[in-house]
Amino acid sequence: VRLQIVEDNVCTIHISDNSTLEKKIISADIDKNQITMQMEIANNEEAIAPNGELMLVIDSSSSMNTEVSDGTTRKDLVLNSANSLVESLLELNSSTLKIGVVTFSSSTTPSEMGTEKDAQLVSDFTNNLDDLKTKISSIEGTGAYTDLDAGLKLAKSSFSEDDSNKYIIVLTDGVPNMNVGNSDLVSIDALTTVINTTKETLLSLDGIEVISVLTGIE
Repeated sequence: VRLQIVEDNVCTIHISDNSTLEKKIISADIDKNQITMQMEIANNEEAIAPNGELMLVIDSSSSMNTEVSDGTTRKDLVLNSANSLVESLLELNSSTLKIGVVTFSSSTTPSEMGTEKDAQLVSDFTNNLDDLKTKISSIEGTGAYTDLDAGLKLAKSSFSEDDSNKYIIVLTDGVPNMNVGNSDLVSIDALTTVINTTKETLLSLDGIEVISVLTGIE
């Protein structure tokens, strides 16, 4: 069997009015039956600056201290990424975009575990980049468990009532194992309640776009 190039053409696919995907052969070694193809995307769509209110909801449970490589932890990766994100977003729009930060885990006080105190407001909505980055970098672990429900509820209550774009970005390394009103960490029924309650809270975020980013999931 011998490789033969029948037609050396360039394939161009129009993704939208202003964006294309181009595929072409850039080199060929017929004797070795090898060809190299290049795919190139040209995106000329106008960048639309985000606006409104965006809340980062960051997992601060103890599992976030798990080391991933060379002394770097999951928390390090997440907080560095969060700082890069707010810097990029506010560079695009620092006038009509405001960003807030909530953390969630479980309260360090046993009697308060499974309550709204499992979440903390690190920063209210602001467009002050230096203040945001300082507060994000100072986030420390506050509990052993993962009460995403509390984080979502605090984020929801922090949004204004004005008619603007609203976003939540969740940064976590696992599924929740606690919710507001339930601190049972043993029974299967309790864990089912956690999942169902957290799902109900997610579904209650009407008018808020939710993006979840997972890290360290084995």
